[in-house]
Amino acid sequence: MPTTLAFVDTNVLLYAASTDPAEAGKRTEARRILTAGGSAFSVQFAQEFFPNATRKLTPALSSSDN
Repeated sequence: MPTTLAFVDTNVLLYAASTDPAEAGKRTEARRILTAGGSAFSVQFAQEFFPNATRKLTPALSSSDN
């Protein structure tokens, strides 16, 4: 039986990775979406995520973040 996948917007992963206390509610919801399964990511998603995660998140993600 095939499973239907839903493409996830870049902002969902950015909120999931955020450590900003003001975004706690968005972080919780983003992590719920991602752990529920059925998510798909595109190459465009990766191209948008990296510069935003390394430059715009406060604090920005670094290579040492897991």
